[in-house]
Amino acid sequence: MKRNKLTKRQKTYLTLSSILLAMAGFVGLLMGLALIFYVFEAFFMH
Repeated sequence: MKRNKLTKRQKTYLTLSSILLAMAGFVGLLMGLALIFYVFEAFFMH
């Protein structure tokens, strides 16, 4: 049973999940950078 065609709902779900994943990755990256900056400041500014 081969199904190449995605239904509209599946396509929407796929797009939505990929957008959410991208946003989560972006937020994670920002948080990581902020953490590094915070640690850097804590260690080197004193």
